[in-house]
Amino acid sequence: MVALRLVGSLLFAFIFLAAGFNTLANYDASLAMTAKKMAPLRLPAQLVTASFVVSIVLKVLGGVLLVVGAFNPVLRKVGAYTLILFLLPVTVVIHDFWNLEEGPAKQAESAQFFKNVALLGALICFIADTHSHSGKNQEASKREERATGGRKNVKKIE
Repeated sequence: MVALRLVGSLLFAFIFLAAGFNTLANYDASLAMTAKKMAPLRLPAQLVTASFVVSIVLKVLGGVLLVVGAFNPVLRKVGAYTLILFLLPVTVVIHDFWNLEEGPAKQAESAQFFKNVALLGALICFIADTHSHSGKNQEASKREERATGGRKNVKKIE
């Protein structure tokens, strides 16, 4: 089960890790695009740059925490919250398809917006996952297995 959780976490986190490193590799062009998308907010250039840098940190940190979280449910949840913190403003501010004229740009932004909404839904599932095997759950499972001799669904008679 841990192997599946690790593979799933790696596959899911890849979109954030790749985007974070791609943004770093194309820093100037990415910052210019972000500044253009944020222009209607009329924020000072320093704040735009700071939010841009924070978004890179959130993407990479959240992705790493999700991967490491395959072994630790607390880190997985922190990673999911970190990525939600990244996705909420980016989804609304950067992918504002409702402000665009009909055409390819609107379609592209609409697709990005709804992709992010789907990612937010998946992150909520990461947070809500109560079936993860924390140390406490594993201990309870081991105790139950010892008490029942390894048999499943054995009712205790008292």
